[in-house]
Amino acid sequence: MPQTYPLLPVMRHLIFGMLALLGPGCDQPANVAGTPAKPAAIAQPPAARDSAQPHPHFRIEQATSAQFDAAKSRFNDPFRQDTLLIRKKQGVLRIPTRRLAQPYVVFTDTLVGTDEVDAREFRYAGQYPTIGHYLVTGAFWEHYEGYLINQATGTVTTTWSDPVLSPGQRYLANLSLPYGLEGVPNGVQVWQVTPSAQGDGSFTVRKFLELDQQVWAPRDFVWESDHAILLQVTPVEFMAAENGMPSNTFQYLRLRLR
Repeated sequence: MPQTYPLLPVMRHLIFGMLALLGPGCDQPANVAGTPAKPAAIAQPPAARDSAQPHPHFRIEQATSAQFDAAKSRFNDPFRQDTLLIRKKQGVLRIPTRRLAQPYVVFTDTLVGTDEVDAREFRYAGQYPTIGHYLVTGAFWEHYEGYLINQATGTVTTTWSDPVLSPGQRYLANLSLPYGLEGVPNGVQVWQVTPSAQGDGSFTVRKFLELDQQVWAPRDFVWESDHAILLQVTPVEFMAAENGMPSNTFQYLRLRLR
């Protein structure tokens, strides 16, 4: 039977630990250039907790399993899994775009079905029709990535996993891969969706927020609103106590975007 822990002290630990990890006085989106955050000890001293200041782009609050379940039940994912629209031929996936000079973004499989470190396999997963982006996934030897492809320009944005579009279509968010893989980030990415400056009805995607930390491991998430994400997480210390195996001790956080 999984071990249980008092909810409120655990949530305070997660929230204060997260704020202390990010540190005071930040005035830029966290890891906006994709640079991993420095790992911090799980138990932060009181001085570090007291010095943590509100981040200009988000705040973290306590949430509940009931709120998480309610958000799951009403969320309507606009992603279209039209996987028959674009088919791979002889290991080559050609994604059409509206750019004239190079109308296709090409992904080529390598060493599929082998244990070679250079093995890679790509798959067309579908599209976000309201913001004009395709999603391609890439499976590697010990890694996985998502690729958002702008249907107008062919611009490719690489993500940790498959993003989910917010209800108002202003943001995309995705989690990291399962906790414990060596060298893999741990946290959540948020991408801002904005109309293109070209005025052609297309949209651009840029990184808004990247939390790569060692306080909690994300297990699942759902958009509660256009500016709030509910996260189902497990404290890293609990997972470590189970020798890296996934823990059944879930807690819930609200990541509120500013």
